[in-house]
Amino acid sequence: MAKRSEARTQFLNDIVVTAAEGGLYWAGYIREYKKVDRGDGIEHYSFVVHYADPSVDKKRAQRIDEDLVSRGLNKWLKDPEAEAEKKSFLREASKDNDAGMLDDVDASGIVEYGIWGELVYG
Repeated sequence: MAKRSEARTQFLNDIVVTAAEGGLYWAGYIREYKKVDRGDGIEHYSFVVHYADPSVDKKRAQRIDEDLVSRGLNKWLKDPEAEAEKKSFLREASKDNDAGMLDDVDASGIVEYGIWGELVYG
């Protein structure tokens, strides 16, 4: 994988923070929310979300970090069934690395795409 720019890394981690601090209304609870020091001077964040997985009717736990957020965002942008206006908005935020354009509902949707490959609760 190509190394991410500092701006891109910050953008993805801002989404992680937004999801952890208010975006996952469907989650049972969040644990291990922490800043991760990778020695590169960038603030990296991760957490573990515990949730009931409706696809298999089981309780699950999933680590959420910048890699899952990146996969989720890319899946949402490539989903032919996703609302065009929302994808255009997400594409603009992504192009500009501007997480300030996104709210907690957007962050939740990105995490949902990262976990399930689609919106489940969004």
